[in-house]
Formats: sequence, structure tokens, C-alpha cells
Amino acid sequence: MQINAPKLIFYALLLLTLLSNPFLSVVSNLKPIYGIPASYVYIFVVWLVFIVILYRLSKRLLNNQSRQLDK
Repeated sequence: MQINAPKLIFYALLLLTLLSNPFLSVVSNLKPIYGIPASYVYIFVVWLVFIVILYRLSKRLLNNQSRQLDK
């Protein structure tokens, strides 16, 4: 089974872009959210979204692999 390399590279570059200095500097100027600095919330949300994306991608790859084994 092949892993969709371009899609993984795209997600990796997107993650690096969202966690780069220009985005973090914009977020750091925002007001705290419930007493937590906005930059911490932003980093946590981006990290969580990427975990969910990679989980769904790996689940889809495992489903495709099990279907190919059933044939």
C-alpha cells in the first residue's frame, strides 16, 4: 500500500506555516482567552486539529489496506 506522500508533505508544510513567526506574532497581540494567553490557545488548537487530521488520514489508510487484504 502506498502512502499519499504529497498529502502528508502538504500537511507538514501547512503545520510549519501556521506555527511560524508571522502567524504567532499576530496571535500574540490578542487579548487572553479566559486568562490564558491567546498564543497558547492558538498553538494548542492548531496542534489538536493536526492530530485529528492525521488520525483520520491514518484511519482511512488502514481501511484501504484492510479492503485490499480482503480481496
